[in-house]
Amino acid sequence: MLIAKDHGHPLAVKVSEWFIRSAPRQSDARQRQDFAERFGTHNPRVLKVLVLLHDTIDTPPTRSELAHAAGVCVRQIERLFRAELGMSVREAGEAIRLDHAAHLLKSTGQSVTAVALACGFASASHFSRAFKQSYAVSPRHWKAHKAAVTAIPDQELARIESLRDRKTRAMSL
Repeated sequence: MLIAKDHGHPLAVKVSEWFIRSAPRQSDARQRQDFAERFGTHNPRVLKVLVLLHDTIDTPPTRSELAHAAGVCVRQIERLFRAELGMSVREAGEAIRLDHAAHLLKSTGQSVTAVALACGFASASHFSRAFKQSYAVSPRHWKAHKAAVTAIPDQELARIESLRDRKTRAMSL
């Protein structure tokens, strides 16, 4: 609660996920908090797109396919994402894919290239650039230091705070 109050909901969710220790789960159960909690939205169209993005990590759908699934046009789904999450559909999809990639790098023996392809990136170089921009370390470094890389990177904190500030400003208009 204090983290959310001082630093915003996205950071509070991220911190809580780092400390989750749960009992063994059923094979069909999700590993993480649901998207409403994780992204701080209850908009059914946005949630439908987030679930679809998560369920199609290896082959990301087009914006048109996502908008169609939500029952709106591309422009409307982009507006909804900006209003609800403070980011574009592409940014949200990339965040979901990078989050999954970070998990794979820490928990499997897959190569960086294999993880990049499994997470829907066209090339290992594009994946590496996106990963480093989001996590402030290269995928190879993340993989090599599985347990040691747990602190929230300054870049990630700045990005989360920036998103929170944009959302706060948009809500006050």
